[in-house]
Amino acid sequence: MVEKSYFHPEVSKSFENEDLTKSLAKLFFNSLKDAKISRIEQVIEPCTRQEAEHVQNLIDAEEFLKMSRWIYVEGRDEPVYYLLLFMRADLDRIRS
Repeated sequence: MVEKSYFHPEVSKSFENEDLTKSLAKLFFNSLKDAKISRIEQVIEPCTRQEAEHVQNLIDAEEFLKMSRWIYVEGRDEPVYYLLLFMRADLDRIRS
């Protein structure tokens, strides 16, 4: 799998002095402090070879799936975290 994470600018400020070679998810959840997650939207779908072009050299597969995830917190209309993940389409099982 190849994962790209995007954070709201206010969230990413809390990462300025952190070790970014460690879990970004852990940093993200620690940065929430008192904020509560209000909803998570997630979509897993097949993607075109053009969409997966930048990961074809990293994942040995002919067909790809794309997962998009948006995380929202209470009091905000826009997501604070967006995840874009590409994975092999020939997996037998996906558990989330």
